[in-house]
Amino acid sequence: MFCYYSSFLIFLSSFTFAIGQEMHLVISQIGKGASYVQENGISEPIQRASFISFDSRIMVHLQSGMETMAAGYQFRFGSETQFNLSDKSIHLHNGSLMIQSRKIGNNVVVMSPRVQLRIGGVGTCMLEVEPNGGVQLIGVLGRMSISRNQDSQEVNLLAGDLVKANADNQEFSDSVNINLRKVLDTSFLLSGFNNNTSFQGSLDSIVSAQQDSIESEQHPIETSQSSTFDSTTNSESEFRSNYLIPNSDPLTELLGRSPIRSISLITEPEEPALPKNRPLPGRLLRLDN
Repeated sequence: MFCYYSSFLIFLSSFTFAIGQEMHLVISQIGKGASYVQENGISEPIQRASFISFDSRIMVHLQSGMETMAAGYQFRFGSETQFNLSDKSIHLHNGSLMIQSRKIGNNVVVMSPRVQLRIGGVGTCMLEVEPNGGVQLIGVLGRMSISRNQDSQEVNLLAGDLVKANADNQEFSDSVNINLRKVLDTSFLLSGFNNNTSFQGSLDSIVSAQQDSIESEQHPIETSQSSTFDSTTNSESEFRSNYLIPNSDPLTELLGRSPIRSISLITEPEEPALPKNRPLPGRLLRLDN
């Protein structure tokens, strides 16, 4: 029994130290997960419950995904995403990423081949690297702030906002309010992973609130420039920033359930079931729907 508690304390101490260094702990994988890719082309699978090495190129496999946890954050990387990590920054070469920030004062730098973004605030957003190196961002929950560099003006990203960071200049596109129900139904980053009760409840609530807001405005939903998204005329609805920080503890988030005392320190979690009748897209939204 003493050995059990000693080992458990050592594990928690190591976890806390690593998290303090902004390292990412792999907490779940979908499909084949992800691998380290070496310069000679040889790949090495990334294991669950392991920390991702800094400055190593990582590739998420086709029709697969990976979920990580860092201090105050949870991240999801979509199918065929390639990236590498450094201290407090993510180099996103291509693909898609979900960021869930749980701590006031959080700031993370995300760099695409041609764009550098500083993202702060509390909530959830998704990013996708465009073919020209620009970045498309979608606000899902809460109020996130985005800027091109430390000295530039911040832009608020609320639930339902679609903003593009242009590759050709240091500007953002005008914000377009999109249909969150369609986003939730078609996004692998939101629906392709196992969502805990708190997160799923927040998603359902924001979708319902947006639909109620649209109906109360009694305006038809207008189609944006691209047929991918549905936009609304209600650009400043209060519901979009009413987001409560989840109060579940980190260990519960890591396990996906309340901790249970057991003789075995490590149990192999079941592989998350893939959504039925929904092929895994490599993009934020499946554009051919």
